[in-house]
Amino acid sequence: ATRLATMTGSEPGAWLGEHPDRGLLLSHAVAQRWLVGFTLPQGSYPALVPHVGRYLLATLNAVAGRLESAGVQADTLVLVDELSAFDGDQLSDGLERGRSAGLRYLLATQSLSNFETSGGPKLASAALDNAELLFVHRQADPAAADALAKLAGTEEAWAHSHHVLDGHGRDGASGERNRRLVDRYQAH
Repeated sequence: ATRLATMTGSEPGAWLGEHPDRGLLLSHAVAQRWLVGFTLPQGSYPALVPHVGRYLLATLNAVAGRLESAGVQADTLVLVDELSAFDGDQLSDGLERGRSAGLRYLLATQSLSNFETSGGPKLASAALDNAELLFVHRQADPAAADALAKLAGTEEAWAHSHHVLDGHGRDGASGERNRRLVDRYQAH
């Protein structure tokens, strides 16, 4: 009741009621493959944004449940920017339930650790288990870089080493060389 009061009592609260002339039925929008955008400006409405985010995820999860029960496969992409603004449990439920109903999620975050911070290990596991494609940019945290590299797997490769002395020998090399078969992370 407190969440609903916070949402309806806010400036944009008038948009949350039933208004046939300006309302949005999310299940209809998903079925008709509409483009729907929600902007949740945390700075402008700090008390409202978490509640609307939870409401939106709960609605998407309910739509996915209805689609799955009806045996209907949606063709919907849900874009989530700033992962940390959303409830991790609901988001992980959405990733798991949405996949079987045809709702695909594209999650954007600044750091791999945001998965753990926002939803604990459940969200991190759900995101990785349901990911068909990962785009990973520079990782400043060595643990995150290692975890992401492990996801891609390893491949056998030859590692070469050259023993170099104090400038003696041809181009400083002693002539001692080593070649061994190693597992190397795949990088694309």
